[in-house]
Amino acid sequence: MSKRYSYFVFDLDGTLMDTYPGVVVSFTKAEQELGLRHLSDQELRTVIGPALEDSFYRLYGLEGEDNQHALDVFNRLYASMEGAGNSPFYPGMEEMLKGLKAKGCKLSVATMKPWLFTRICLEAKGASELFDSVACYQDNSGVSKAQLILQTLEEMGGSPEEAVMVGDTASDGRGAAEAGLDFVAVTWGFGFRGKEDLTDVAHVCCANTMEELQSFLESSI
Repeated sequence: MSKRYSYFVFDLDGTLMDTYPGVVVSFTKAEQELGLRHLSDQELRTVIGPALEDSFYRLYGLEGEDNQHALDVFNRLYASMEGAGNSPFYPGMEEMLKGLKAKGCKLSVATMKPWLFTRICLEAKGASELFDSVACYQDNSGVSKAQLILQTLEEMGGSPEEAVMVGDTASDGRGAAEAGLDFVAVTWGFGFRGKEDLTDVAHVCCANTMEELQSFLESSI
């Protein structure tokens, strides 16, 4: 008999929502304001995931105060409806979440995205009420993905044995393993492209489509 779950923990960027459109708008405006060269689409896609200060150094060679200034400019631009608020749910995701809620499941978000941007993403889509807990990165907190996952479980009253984590990157998989949760990988985000990327990532399912994810999760309730 397959394992049953009552608690479902989701990553945000690349799993629940496509945050790329808002990042592109904000980065392009930051380039213009700072007088930096325009990044190609391929370069822009490498921005999502790593720390932004690392991206400013890698792509523009900015260090010290120049790096911090660029980060401040981007953060100001991204903290808007056309920035973080321009992050649509992946097709079918919102409906699937509502279906899980209707079946009595507890849902949460565990993301390394800063609190302000996380709040804007969720509130812009009217999604805050879908989740029983939201744990995100707080500036200079040094918190890990595993700690965020466990925080949401504590707030929901669940245990790792009753829960599963859904994410699109190896860091999501590692966080789930460290927290003691099973892991479901999705391939439509910014990390995994297929099962070949999961050789070193423990997982109970690899979903290439929303239908595959929904089928696995609903069969595991």
